[in-house]
Amino acid sequence: MDSRSVKAENNLGLTLASQNQLEKAMEAYRKAEALQQGSASQSEQPLLNLGLLLLDRNQPQEAAEKLARAAAIAPSCAQCQEALGQALLALNRLPEAEAALEKAVALEPKNPRFHFVLGRAYKQSGEVEKSRIELQRSTELYGSHSTPAQ
Repeated sequence: MDSRSVKAENNLGLTLASQNQLEKAMEAYRKAEALQQGSASQSEQPLLNLGLLLLDRNQPQEAAEKLARAAAIAPSCAQCQEALGQALLALNRLPEAEAALEKAVALEPKNPRFHFVLGRAYKQSGEVEKSRIELQRSTELYGSHSTPAQ
């Protein structure tokens, strides 16, 4: 493995995370992040993966920072937008969360999870009708294997 390769460090992080070695995975993602600082071509993947891990560890502030950088690097990455929206929701930054989640839905309109999370965000901000529409769309996209939106 090339210890100076962003991709190799990111992949090491993914492997370690899959083995539930979360501290080591975070180290690998942080190393990948550091390796690409100042580079003209950066990858959003280490930031996305680190942000998701931080979200899972209930560290939404740092997660939002990493995920915002990932989304800036790859503005057409729906997963980056959705993860950023999730972090912002956890911080109760509702307008920003809705904007990120709306981008995710626009980028991947057939992804039922994105509609579901956007529906949750709308519900949290009191936009009942928008919430109902998004949750219904999520149910439709999931098909007969989902439970009805309430």
